[in-house]
Amino acid sequence: MQDLGPLLDALAAAAGLPPLPAAHHLRRAVAAVLGWSARLVASPAPLATEEHARVEDGVALVPVAPGAGALRLSGGSPESLRRVAELCAHALTRARAHPLGPGRRLGERERHRVLVAGVDPAGRAALAGLLGLGFEPLEVEGAAAAAAAVRAGPLDAALLDLVGDAAGLATLEALRAEPAGAELPAIV
Repeated sequence: MQDLGPLLDALAAAAGLPPLPAAHHLRRAVAAVLGWSARLVASPAPLATEEHARVEDGVALVPVAPGAGALRLSGGSPESLRRVAELCAHALTRARAHPLGPGRRLGERERHRVLVAGVDPAGRAALAGLLGLGFEPLEVEGAAAAAAAVRAGPLDAALLDLVGDAAGLATLEALRAEPAGAELPAIV
């Protein structure tokens, strides 16, 4: 019998992420743990987010979020496929209810939260200044503060200042050690 602990861990972690990162997290876990085909696809028109999962012809489709497509799973028996699809649907339902910040609701236009980390305040400000209006920079100093920021709330990306003593790489390692930062896109 296969150890499903990593899949259960992924389901729990995905429920605490925003919808699209949650779907990517689930896709990787299903492929790695079960060896199934798992990918994100454009959602067929009749599949609504109110529908938890659709299983037919050896394929499960689980809606991610409005406009974000669906998670497509295949490779298991019809019963195991249905059960895993239901578990993924539950995690994604919780992800859709993820708090995006004070006063914001899912579906509203949101600014992308970008972690800007570096030891030099002027360098952080310069990096944050490169971001356009659609971004909300969160400036922190050091690896510990960056890891705490990842734990505190959802982030879309990270900009890390690489200085002579490789603090940017240490910060990247600290981010990757956090479950929510393991797949966070980062530019060093």
